[in-house]
Amino acid sequence: MSRSLTSGARAPLRRLWGAILPVCLAVVAISAAAGCGGAGSEAAGATAPPGDGGKVMARVDGVEVTRADVDAILAEAHLEGRTLERSQALDQAVRRVLVRRAAAGAGVTVDAAAVQAGLSAISERSGGETGLTAALETAGLTRDQLKSAVAAGLLEGGLADAKFPGLRAGNTAARSFYRRNADVIFTTAAAVRLGKITLPGELLAEKVAARLAAGAPFGPTARRFSMDPETRAQGGLLGWVAVFTLPPEVRAALAGRRAGDVTEPVRSSGRWQLFKLFARRPAVVTPFAEVAAPIRHELTRRRRAAALDDWLARARERATVDVLP
Repeated sequence: MSRSLTSGARAPLRRLWGAILPVCLAVVAISAAAGCGGAGSEAAGATAPPGDGGKVMARVDGVEVTRADVDAILAEAHLEGRTLERSQALDQAVRRVLVRRAAAGAGVTVDAAAVQAGLSAISERSGGETGLTAALETAGLTRDQLKSAVAAGLLEGGLADAKFPGLRAGNTAARSFYRRNADVIFTTAAAVRLGKITLPGELLAEKVAARLAAGAPFGPTARRFSMDPETRAQGGLLGWVAVFTLPPEVRAALAGRRAGDVTEPVRSSGRWQLFKLFARRPAVVTPFAEVAAPIRHELTRRRRAAALDDWLARARERATVDVLP
């Protein structure tokens, strides 16, 4: 019986725990029809670029890995902000061939809806289609190659699930992970909604503070006096700011203030500043019960991925891999 990965089975987790999930990128697109037949570049569904893109770099039990396959992996790494040596990219391309063959043997395929969900998630993280287009151009990766990469990454995850279904993380492991990472991943930091007026000297800062204390509206006052062009145009509004990111002197000035209060002049970052506190938002810790399931899912994924790494290392030792000059 074949195993198909659907969009529901591999849907991205919400932003709260998205930080613990890597963007899944690979090089070769796999489908039920592709199986393990044909060359690696053909399975990728992409035409080799002009020049030497079709040059064979390696053969894995006779299956060809081309320069185009390797270049695609290098471009994927660039898209993710990583740098790979060409030899590392070639190793990954060989791995993709092994994954493709093993997945075909196990009857694991990738559902088109799951691929589209992955593409949509990447687009969202890139700031929309415009941002994704710019990122792809910078990386030298086509949309078809990105689609193939997402499909191959999903296939590798599906292969790990198929080969190691007994590897599962339970509540004990999940709770341990939660405790270790509660402050970093599962806590929304305390925040303040602030306005700021930046001034060149203490005397002017005191005069502006007096105007505000006498009832002058903060927005128009910021537009008139602030030296900060960005916040001045917004009437001094900074928006929500995590408290821990504020300089110590600003945190001290805000301590004990209530919504609507304006601080005394504060010297910070070489300037005199006045801050208006519009609102406070306390730190919120997400209860373990709300994130237990996705934590178990992620830890299970990690265990199976590690097991698959070991299995693929042994599979490569058994395979005939010819790296060509």
